[in-house]
Amino acid sequence: MLHVERSPERFLPRCERVLARYRPLEPVRAAELIQRVLALEPQHCEAAVEQTLSRYSWRHRQLLRIFQRHFEQVRTLLPPDRSEDSLSLKQKLLIGAYFTMEYSIEAAAFFNPSLVPAPDQSGLASDQLRVIFSFRAVGEGHVSSLVFREAMLTQGQLRPEPVGRFADPPESIRMMYPAASLQQLCDQAPLPPELQAQLMRLGLDDLSHAELLGWFHQLPQAEQATWRPQIEALDEGYELRFGDETDLSERVIFPMLEHERNGIEDARFVHFSRPDGSQTYYATYTAYDGRQIQPRLLHTEDFVSFRSYSLRGPGAVNKNLALFPRQLQGRYAMLSRIDGVNNYIMFSERLTHWEQPQLIQVPREIWEFGNLGNCGSPLETPAGWLVITHGVGPMREYALGAILLDRDDPRRLLARLREPLMLPQADEREGYVPNVVYACGSLLHRDQIQIAYGMADRFGGLARVSLSDLLARMTPEPD
Repeated sequence: MLHVERSPERFLPRCERVLARYRPLEPVRAAELIQRVLALEPQHCEAAVEQTLSRYSWRHRQLLRIFQRHFEQVRTLLPPDRSEDSLSLKQKLLIGAYFTMEYSIEAAAFFNPSLVPAPDQSGLASDQLRVIFSFRAVGEGHVSSLVFREAMLTQGQLRPEPVGRFADPPESIRMMYPAASLQQLCDQAPLPPELQAQLMRLGLDDLSHAELLGWFHQLPQAEQATWRPQIEALDEGYELRFGDETDLSERVIFPMLEHERNGIEDARFVHFSRPDGSQTYYATYTAYDGRQIQPRLLHTEDFVSFRSYSLRGPGAVNKNLALFPRQLQGRYAMLSRIDGVNNYIMFSERLTHWEQPQLIQVPREIWEFGNLGNCGSPLETPAGWLVITHGVGPMREYALGAILLDRDDPRRLLARLREPLMLPQADEREGYVPNVVYACGSLLHRDQIQIAYGMADRFGGLARVSLSDLLARMTPEPD
């Protein structure tokens, strides 16, 4: 039996990690609430603000600023006889407080981690590696967000870093339209050459919502009527930046778009090497609106600023997309599972457009008959591309497996592990979703495969297995 060593360290959810989110109310009810606040005597208003701050300010960074921001979102509901300038600061703060609520981001579930080397590896010994885990955190209403933890690997042993005190949303959010979407727009609709050139000059990088609207309103009325449906159908993205004072473990990426209002699910981070040798990070994830899913791509250089893009094309469907860590013969490569059952691979010259998926693996073993999927981006080894997989067996039991793809032509399946690499153990099977071990990313460090995995959607951990032992255990595929 292949020896897999599980770390005794566990990553646990923390219910006290709360976001101070905007609390929306129906307009009539909201207006009545504002009127009740404005009817308070000044001393009672001031006392209510002070009491609220004493109970909550230690739980949030810059709570006053949050109250002010939430007041700004409802100021149009002020009574006709009260201008914003007529309100005292305490009245604005108390109104903002009534439109604020705490949301416990990890209260329901905490699972499906991925694992990458941290950008900063300075000051470490040769046997050490600083790593970043991402987790899917689920709170009230089963809404998923993306959170992070940091840790150190020393001789393969895991030492988690302390978790920050706060849970922080981004400091700035910029809605944008990716340049690739603008080019596609120009290809689909006729436009005078001078206007098309103007649009593409604006969109050499990415275009903000305001910039696109500014360009649109410069068009003649007839052109606006032609372009309005195409613009409304454009793929929208966003750019986030967190405050420099925040610790990585405090940064929370909460759903931003209508496409993802019910969740940012199962991010698969990969440390990506560009053709020029520079490094960056991508993560494929599933956006869920409560009814439909949409594959998306997250990009970051430093885990402080992030950009989110939609993935398009006939191959960008279903879940389980995982990007290869470098281009292959000038093209990006991606694992996928377009039919919900089998593993596929596809290639593209564009990072955000995917088509022509090709089948590489079907379920063969009893423990994977239900369906297959990948557990994160492939790991490059001298023997080929190692892919940690998952399979679903009887009683919806999730197990981990492994396959090996040809290094030069990963459409070729070279070998596979016939028995499960990992099954849920007795202390791992009970939780929000029982009988599940699941992973969204691994890394290779000193001949050891380090697998970040979730247990029963309840907590996360790390397992390691020898690369050479794993390869030796795999069964070659017939030619």
